[in-house]
Amino acid sequence: MIDKLTPEQKAQIEIYRKRFFDAAVSINTDRERAAKAALELAEIAGLKDGKVTHVATPEVGEVLSDSLWDSLSDSLRDSLRDSLRDSLRDSLSDSLWASLLDSLWASLLDSLRDSLWDSLWDSLRDSLRASLWTPLFASLWNSLWDSGWTAFYSYAVEQLGVECSAEHRRILELYRVLFESCSAVWFAPNAVIICDKPTSTTVKYDKLVNIKWGEE
Repeated sequence: MIDKLTPEQKAQIEIYRKRFFDAAVSINTDRERAAKAALELAEIAGLKDGKVTHVATPEVGEVLSDSLWDSLSDSLRDSLRDSLRDSLRDSLSDSLWASLLDSLWASLLDSLRDSLWDSLWDSLRDSLRASLWTPLFASLWNSLWDSGWTAFYSYAVEQLGVECSAEHRRILELYRVLFESCSAVWFAPNAVIICDKPTSTTVKYDKLVNIKWGEE
């Protein structure tokens, strides 16, 4: 049972927080890398021969995904997080668990979400239909939320040596690749929809304050 971090492990917390924050606000899309990771995730979940479609804005991704929105992604993500959470809780004391949550997950999410609603509204209000706003916000929020749990469990596996299966380690790595390479992914039978990164983001005082998206 780990109840105290080494100085080296403590130093890595801020490195991980910055790495994942920078990825969350990045405008650097890598379509080829994102497509390879998404297709591998789809295959792990039993969906093969998926056709990849790239979109420039999350609202277009929402329209294309329709009622099949993110079902596969949710299933894979929940299974992975449940497994890693159980392994981590077995390895860490309660106080250290809470400390890491505050240091990595909570602080990273606070940096990303404080002005999310206002900044997204300013960026997208001219093109949004009212019926799209709720799923669109949910999609973007889920994408940013992934930065928190992916950073948290990547740190636990890589720096604390928390045990997980080879498959779960691979799934975690694929989620990290997706998070670094694109903004959001939707899975459906024989289809993978990948949204590019924003065309610009503005960060002030370590907070995300504005997002702008491209056009098709």
